[in-house]
Amino acid sequence: GIVGLMLVYSDTGQPVTEDKYWYHFRPQETIQELNKLIKTEQNGLEDGITMSNDTYLKVFHSIHDPNANSLSAVLIYKGLSHANGSIVDVQIMNSGIHVFTRLKLRLSVSALDLINQKDAFQQIAAKLK
Repeated sequence: GIVGLMLVYSDTGQPVTEDKYWYHFRPQETIQELNKLIKTEQNGLEDGITMSNDTYLKVFHSIHDPNANSLSAVLIYKGLSHANGSIVDVQIMNSGIHVFTRLKLRLSVSALDLINQKDAFQQIAAKLK
């Protein structure tokens, strides 16, 4: 809409140390495209998406995530299934970090954050063996 013409870039508010890894200013058009993609995928999940039986998917969701609503994990859990009817694996993490696997440049990291990260990495490594 008309607001989009005035919002050329959106400031992410991230620390300067993360600028070398992530865009600090995100183009407004990108945000519109992301919202369009989210709506498309949300509709697909509401209709149900079937994966092949040999596909493994696990969702890690931080219970106090400031970016992703907990309903998204529920929507994925209910909306995705395997051809044989089995459901995807969802693990709710006791965390307030959106991407708890990326802790290196954070100003504050708790012992629980490190435990959550290690747990997720160990689970991923076990699936890759």
